[in-house]
Amino acid sequence: MKHSYVKIWVHAIWATFDTKRIINKNLVVKIFNHLVAESEKKGIHTERINVQPEHVHYLFELPVDKSLASVIHDIKGECSSWINKNKLTKSHFKWQRGYGAYSVSASVLNKVKLNIENQAEYHKRVPFEKEHEQWKRKYGIKD
Repeated sequence: MKHSYVKIWVHAIWATFDTKRIINKNLVVKIFNHLVAESEKKGIHTERINVQPEHVHYLFELPVDKSLASVIHDIKGECSSWINKNKLTKSHFKWQRGYGAYSVSASVLNKVKLNIENQAEYHKRVPFEKEHEQWKRKYGIKD
């Protein structure tokens, strides 16, 4: 085989430190735009991003030349540095350690995109902590 064909979709989720609801509406837009721009600079095709008051959903295509850990580390780390450098929060900003990352089959990609788009409505009924537990249970992840 002369060529490799790779398409790996990842739905990553990470939270603010102590899952504090500190991302206001103004900062949501800034973080969203920054994540899109940084992903593009790093050669990461981003399909969907949704920034909530205490967490981020990030659906992207994993580049063949990057590991999952390096993509998340680069994106999260650069974003928090940018927030602090530009003093976009009253106090020092940081993300919670770690993240969730889940593979997405092409057959359910549209469903996942819709889920990410509708986060604000979803979280009117289900708090982030419960959603996080549901994801872990769905994927068989044990603490």
